[in-house]
Amino acid sequence: MKKIITLTFLALAIIQSLQAQVAKKIIVEHFTNTNCGICGSRNPGFYKNLNNFPEILHLSVHPSSPYASCKLSQQANPDNDARTNYYGIFGGTPRLVVQGTVVSANADYNSPNLFAPYLNTTSPMSIKIEQTNLGVDSVHAKITITAEAANTQPTLKLFAALAEDTVFYKGNNSETQHYDVFRASFFGATGTTVNVPTVKGESVVYEATVAAKNIWNLNRIYTLAILQNSTSKEVVQAEAIAPEDSKTTSVNNTLSEEACTISPNPASGFLNVTLQNEQPANVKLTTLNGNVVYMNKFTGKTQVSLTSFARGIYLVEVITQQGRLSKKIVVE
Repeated sequence: MKKIITLTFLALAIIQSLQAQVAKKIIVEHFTNTNCGICGSRNPGFYKNLNNFPEILHLSVHPSSPYASCKLSQQANPDNDARTNYYGIFGGTPRLVVQGTVVSANADYNSPNLFAPYLNTTSPMSIKIEQTNLGVDSVHAKITITAEAANTQPTLKLFAALAEDTVFYKGNNSETQHYDVFRASFFGATGTTVNVPTVKGESVVYEATVAAKNIWNLNRIYTLAILQNSTSKEVVQAEAIAPEDSKTTSVNNTLSEEACTISPNPASGFLNVTLQNEQPANVKLTTLNGNVVYMNKFTGKTQVSLTSFARGIYLVEVITQQGRLSKKIVVE
C-alpha cells in the first residue's frame, strides 16, 4: 500500500511539472541562395509545406557559398556565413535545420513528416520580445527569458536575429520573394551565454541594439530569438515578434556632451566614445558626402580604430534610446 501511495505522489508530481511547462515553438532555419537553381526548384514546395504549419517560425539565411554573388548574402555576409558554419553546413544550399538539428540534404522538403518529430513538445522556458525602432537609425530588442517550471539546464545560448518578413528581389534562380530574411544578429552567430533561470517564475533579461541599414524596410523588420543548448544545439525555446507589434520612438532629443564624450578631436589612431550611463548605443561615422565608413553597437564605452581612415573630416553620431549626439571630428 505504501508503495502504491509513493508511486501516486510521483505520478502527480510529474503531471504537475508537465502542466507547468509551456508549448515549445518550432524554428526552421533555412539556408538558401538567390543564385542557387536547386533552391529555386525546391523552395516553393518547402514554403507550401511550411504554410500548412503557421505556428512554426522560419528564418532564411543566405550564405556566400556556393554563390558569392547572391545579393542577400552580400548584404549581411559575415552573419550569414557564420550562422551556416555554426551548424557545419557551409558549402551547399538549400539546407534545413529544425530545432537545432541538421536535416539531411536529401530529405523531402514537401513532406509534412519533415516537422512531425518536433510537434507537440513542451519547454520549461518562455521568451518574451519587445522591439523598439529608434527612429530610422537602429533597432533595440529586449528579450525576457522566464522559467515556467523548476528545471535544471545545461549551458544555454541565446541567438537573436533581426529578420525582414519579405524581401522583393529577383535572383538568378527566378525567385522573386524571399521570406524572413536574416538581416543582422544582436549577439553574434553563436549567441550569448545565458544565466539560466531555474526557479519557477524567475526571469533574466537581455538587451541589445543594432544599427539599421538603408536597404532594410523597417516596417517589415522583426526580432526572432532562439534559446538552445550550447553543445548539442537543441532548441529549448524560440519566439518571434510580428513587425507590426514593434514600437517606434523618436531619437530627436540631443544628448549633451557631458552625457556622451567623443574624444580626442583631432584624432589619430583611436577615437574614444564614452556614455555617462551604462546603456546600449550605436556609433556611426560618415564622410561629409554621407558615406557610412563605420558602424557598431556598444554599451557604456567603446574605442574606434581610425588606422584605416583617410585624413579628413568625419561626422560621428551616437544614438541611444534617450537621444543622439552628432559631432564633427578631424582625423589626422
